[in-house]
Amino acid sequence: MGSVNRIVDRAIPLEDRVRVEAWERSEARRKREVYLRKFFCAIEAAVWPFTPKIFAFMGTAVASFCFMHLGMLPETAMYMSWIFLISLLLLVKTFIACLLRYRGWLATGKVSTATKVWGLLMKFTIPPSSSPYCFKYVLPPLPFPNRLRVTVEKFVESMRPVISEEEMEKLEKMADEFQKTIGWRLQFMLLVRAMYKWNWVSDWWKKYVYLASRRPLLYGSVAGGDSYRVQYNRMDRIAVWTYGTWKYFVEGRHNGALLQQMTLNGVIPLCMDTVKYLVGSTRVPREDVDEHRWRDPLYVGYVVVQSRGHYYKMFMYDDKGAMLCPGTIKILLEQIWIDSNLRGSAQYNPAIFTTLPRSDWAGIRAKLERLAPDALKSVEDAGFIVNLEDECSDANGDYYLYGNHGFGRVWLDKSVSFTSFKSGRIIAIFEHSSFDGLVMTYGKNFAVIEEFFAHEVNGFSWFDKKGLNTIENGVYNAGGFREPAIIDFGDLSEMNQEFSEASDFMDKEGLNMRVGHILADNVDRKLAKKVKFSPEGLIQCAIQAATMKLHKRVFLTYQPATLQHFSYGRTENIRPLTMSKKRFAEALYDPNMTSSQKFRLLKTAVDEHSELTKSAMAMRGIDRHLFALYVIMKGQGLNSEFMEYVLNEGMEAPMCTSCVPPKVSDRLKSLTKFDHDWTKNPNGGVFRHQCEDGYGVLYIEADSVRTKFVVTASKTSKVTDPKEFCKELTAVFDDINAVIQKELDLSTSAIN
Repeated sequence: MGSVNRIVDRAIPLEDRVRVEAWERSEARRKREVYLRKFFCAIEAAVWPFTPKIFAFMGTAVASFCFMHLGMLPETAMYMSWIFLISLLLLVKTFIACLLRYRGWLATGKVSTATKVWGLLMKFTIPPSSSPYCFKYVLPPLPFPNRLRVTVEKFVESMRPVISEEEMEKLEKMADEFQKTIGWRLQFMLLVRAMYKWNWVSDWWKKYVYLASRRPLLYGSVAGGDSYRVQYNRMDRIAVWTYGTWKYFVEGRHNGALLQQMTLNGVIPLCMDTVKYLVGSTRVPREDVDEHRWRDPLYVGYVVVQSRGHYYKMFMYDDKGAMLCPGTIKILLEQIWIDSNLRGSAQYNPAIFTTLPRSDWAGIRAKLERLAPDALKSVEDAGFIVNLEDECSDANGDYYLYGNHGFGRVWLDKSVSFTSFKSGRIIAIFEHSSFDGLVMTYGKNFAVIEEFFAHEVNGFSWFDKKGLNTIENGVYNAGGFREPAIIDFGDLSEMNQEFSEASDFMDKEGLNMRVGHILADNVDRKLAKKVKFSPEGLIQCAIQAATMKLHKRVFLTYQPATLQHFSYGRTENIRPLTMSKKRFAEALYDPNMTSSQKFRLLKTAVDEHSELTKSAMAMRGIDRHLFALYVIMKGQGLNSEFMEYVLNEGMEAPMCTSCVPPKVSDRLKSLTKFDHDWTKNPNGGVFRHQCEDGYGVLYIEADSVRTKFVVTASKTSKVTDPKEFCKELTAVFDDINAVIQKELDLSTSAIN
């Protein structure tokens, strides 16, 4: 990397043996400090909800009282103080655990007095500055599943909108036979498992739905998020994102003052056990079941940067063991960008193999590991990956296509990758087998926080009144930093056939996706609140009505609800398609229906959706229950026609929807009034369709009247068209608003 040395003279050449030894001593010292930080974090978690200082003060006060006023011996006074403190700590933690088991806040309708009292107790009992991982052992376990009869009946009813009466009768017979034969046995075994497992489904869900899946990652395990702020310098932005992600999710993992606890409505704490997997994780392909590998980034100490097919190690600490400031990171990224341009585009980029089916990639990886073991290990052990790209065309939604598969230039096995384009746009790509949408949004939020919360780093302010400063006049106080090290995969010409086949697969499968996206300015949440409608339920009704209008039928629909308010919780399927939504979708464009009749059908459908959402969040849904029964059935070597139907037809939803909360951090919510660019260009994302004649719909709230929709569908499908779907969806919102407004006008005239 001679070219890199010419760009930055103060980078320390690794050939200098004295400097190498200094780096090794610095790394050893930094890793010892990591052990100390982990030790103090463990103490903080142990004495929570008290702080270590308050805990020590109370212990001293109790011991002094026992010694001075009760006449105890010093040793006895110390023993008594310890007994008192441990008893008090257990009592308070038990009280908080009992508070967190309250589920009244999931009830629909008017908020009860008990829920209000519970909310006040939560506010006063739980310290606002609690460390994110303090709640791990007080969050409630995942509740027992429903009774078998209830789950089976709910499933059969959920299939009614999409199957005929004859098929319905056949399904009911299969369900009855299942309950009378092996159903009760599977249910009993699941209940036994639920009695000794804190979460009876999450480990199975990760293993069998994600890691055991042989499909390419781009079909179900990869999600992309867009950050569209084109007026900023690209290197400024990606340097801040790199710095912010490392600061909060690597350094902040053992610093409660940095990483904020995730909550629902600012009150209910969420399980953050999976947050640590956001960085440092790699999904390693295996022949049958993939391996989830996590390397602590604090020990690894570097990220990988990919530019023009070349890979570089970028070390995140200087020779004093301090984390690099954003200005220094920008210098290193500019080095890499210039050096990769001087080298030219690499002939082979192994990242394209990560788009293949997992068994194929497992075989190729074994060969790649034989040819370049050190290079492969360097990439897989990195904290995360930063990609530097030229630009994409937005005409055909290429940014969203990139967010799904990176056109074979992104290492999809890594848990998170950031790609920076020349325009300043950043695409975040997540491999989420170990975490879900809330954690992805959480990770992206803190990168954005670092952009907007301007603070001085090593004497250099990143922000002025106009926005981001450039770095030419900056003052850097960091110590010497290591130059980026090239990761050399060597000569891969003997894998030419594998690269050719992977490229053909990308052209055939990866690019078989059309994208439609629209910023709908008629999703009026204020209007919905006037009639006490849930905006989420209203959007789902509009999606079903648009499907009915475009295809003359409705699709079985998937929409996740979070279960992270339970220990180790992930998601449950709401199953939003119901007969009430189908009736409304049919009635909306029926000339024989009056506006009042349409409004009543809409209200019934929206209210039912709210009930379904709360039910799924309370673990009274059906999908995870049926999935666990299926796993037990296969483990016992049993068979059931009903359970095979459940897994094949009942859980294959042509319409896959996901609502991503734009801001899950209280600190980021406070930035809305300053974030004018968000108002102009709200972030988007991509959620790939799961079947040939289906849709993937991701939507995100921009403001009170606008919502960004990104719709994907197969390019080879003769049934689906995402751009037409977006047009119909916009028209449906206009018609729904007209129905609601007319009902409000009638109510107003009746009062007058």
